[in-house]
Amino acid sequence: MRKRVPPPHPEYLKFLSPFEPRIRNLALATRKLVLEEAPDSMELIYDAYNAVATGFSFTGRPSDSFIHIAVYARWVNLGFNQGSALDDPAGVLQGSGRWIRHIRISAT
Repeated sequence: MRKRVPPPHPEYLKFLSPFEPRIRNLALATRKLVLEEAPDSMELIYDAYNAVATGFSFTGRPSDSFIHIAVYARWVNLGFNQGSALDDPAGVLQGSGRWIRHIRISAT
C-alpha cells in the first residue's frame, strides 16, 4: 500500500505562485510522481536564481539528493543527479554535464 503524498509545503506554493497555472500544475504533478515512487524521501526547496528547485534526499542533506525538479517559465525539468550513470538506450535523458541528466516536461 502506497503512502499518501503530503500536500506541498506553503513555501513551495508561494515560490510557484508567479508561474502560469499550466507550469504550476506540471510542477505539482511531477512532485506527486516523485513522492509516490520515493515516499520516504525528504523535500529540499530552493528559490534559485532562474528556477524554483526541489531536491529529494533520504538523509535530508542536499549532497545526498538523488533527483530534483526545476521549474522554469515554460517547462519543468525532472533531473537525475547521477543521470550520466543511468542506462538510456532510448535517449530520453538530456544534458551533457559530468553528472546530471534531465527530462524536460512541457505542455506544448
